[in-house]
Amino acid sequence: MSGLSILESWKKEIVETCTINESVCIAVFNLKKELVYANGAMRGLFKGEASKSIINPSLDVLLSNEAVKHLVFNGYMTIGDNYSINNSIEVQVYRKENEILIVGGMPFQQFIETNQSMHRLNRENIDLQRELIREKRKLEQTLEQFNAANIELRRLNTDKDRFISILGHDLKNPFNGIIGFLSLLKANFRRYDDNKLEHQLSMIHKTAQQTYNLLEDILSWARAQSSSFPFKPEWLNFNKVSNEVVNELGSLAIAKSISINCISNEDVLIYADLNMLKTILRNLVSNAIKFTRLDGRILISAKNENNSTVVSVEDNGIGMEPEIVADLFDLTKKFSTRGTAGEHGTGIGLLLCKDFVERHRGRIWVSSKTEVGTIFSFSLPK
Repeated sequence: MSGLSILESWKKEIVETCTINESVCIAVFNLKKELVYANGAMRGLFKGEASKSIINPSLDVLLSNEAVKHLVFNGYMTIGDNYSINNSIEVQVYRKENEILIVGGMPFQQFIETNQSMHRLNRENIDLQRELIREKRKLEQTLEQFNAANIELRRLNTDKDRFISILGHDLKNPFNGIIGFLSLLKANFRRYDDNKLEHQLSMIHKTAQQTYNLLEDILSWARAQSSSFPFKPEWLNFNKVSNEVVNELGSLAIAKSISINCISNEDVLIYADLNMLKTILRNLVSNAIKFTRLDGRILISAKNENNSTVVSVEDNGIGMEPEIVADLFDLTKKFSTRGTAGEHGTGIGLLLCKDFVERHRGRIWVSSKTEVGTIFSFSLPK
């Protein structure tokens, strides 16, 4: 059986399928440009009056063709209006007597290409969405960092204000003492004997020295907060550095009959900035001397643990309450306490220790028990 015979036998089914198929567009117009029939797919392309929706070629052009042959047009037809996005489909236009038949749809190859384009656009859209999600996350992280930095800045400003307030109080007291002693000397200079004058001058000197130490600590701490503070770590013999610091503080220890011993091995090396390490040890040892009673003892030790060197300064002094230990490195707390011989301290020394240890990417901690003693320890990575 030939192909035409087969199609003829299935003519009814083919017509019904084409009529309802949304991919096939069918329309019939008469010579008066009246729409005689249009299936659903074609009606979906019309915008307004059907005859005016046939834009290119127009219905007038199609109707002007004499029915010389059955097929009057074969190509792409634009359907829609002149005011919006239109659709173009591939059609065949036939004329029979007083009617023209428009049959068409999207070419198969064009459908594949459109589908590929849609797939590509969809993939690009997904990639864009993913990129937007990544950018959104980055923005959120940046915002979180900004908020954290803003909170930290406010905290630092608050700490600075409190710190200045504390320094003002600590500087005011010794100056009041100096002014008071000088006023007494001025008023009674001729009546005081040599012993009284020597005592008054000794008190003025002691108070002035305490004030000078406070100013030195303030300047060192301020320099430590700036990036200009030199930091040049190198391998150092710990015992040698420790002995130098002990010799500097020897007079303070002798005055209270306190023994200071370094019990670390001779070959212990530590990777640190020399000036910073000396400052840390000097503050910890002088702090131990301050809070150790007469005939007490101080032990300095260093040992290698994993990838760090751990240094400890231990005393058998008066120790500290747990609440004092908890606030020891808190800038906002009142940190100056009198020693066992009435020594004054600035409190800034421990802040310097903490800053210098952290500059080495290390950490510092303390354990203490009242009437037993205190152990300050810090670790510096190798």
